[in-house]
Amino acid sequence: MHSLLANAHALRVNSTDAERRLWYYLRHRRLSGFRFRRQVPIGRYVVDFVCIRARLIVEIDGGQLTTYSGDYEFYAAQRALNDRRIADLRSRAAEASEAAAAEPAAAEAEAETEPQAEAPSPGSRPEPAPAPSDPKPGGDQMVVDVVAYCGGVGTASGLPLGWGTVAVDTRIFPFGTKMYIPGYGNGVAADTGSAIIGRIIDIWFPTCARARAWGRQTLTITVYW
Repeated sequence: MHSLLANAHALRVNSTDAERRLWYYLRHRRLSGFRFRRQVPIGRYVVDFVCIRARLIVEIDGGQLTTYSGDYEFYAAQRALNDRRIADLRSRAAEASEAAAAEPAAAEAEAETEPQAEAPSPGSRPEPAPAPSDPKPGGDQMVVDVVAYCGGVGTASGLPLGWGTVAVDTRIFPFGTKMYIPGYGNGVAADTGSAIIGRIIDIWFPTCARARAWGRQTLTITVYW
């Protein structure tokens, strides 16, 4: 995983003119509000651009592939991987679509065999978020800016998306790093974001209203390396 992240970083640093031009129009949600990331590890590959919400991957090549003689082998190898990784990702997407199509039928069959749950009474509230617990002993204290996000269907690490998912700069917090965030609770470094650079983390909420209510806070978190 470390070598894959190093490769992704190298690709960001050595991005082609075409990639930089396209990134100008994709970054900061400039395309219809969709959040894109660049050079993201997915499985065994590094994709040029990805929008998790739209399940969209964009691959693009630039002129440096033919003009950078010193890096020709690097770019040629990366280009050769494109066809294989796109085919692999398409295969995975097809399998996921088949599984998603099978879920309603499975749920309907299960509903027929299980007793119906009692309908909630009028005015009942949805299940609240987990109550923040006290931090575990040990760990290192670190002051960071904490922002919030919502939505999405997956994470850059491949871990499930849910309460406790934290987007980080993996140069500081490697995937899997556990942490305690005051006012939120326990979290794990499992995602990334184009704007998450340095000592800033992005915590996930199930609704955008909660994410907006959180805003941006400077907090002392406890990190368990």
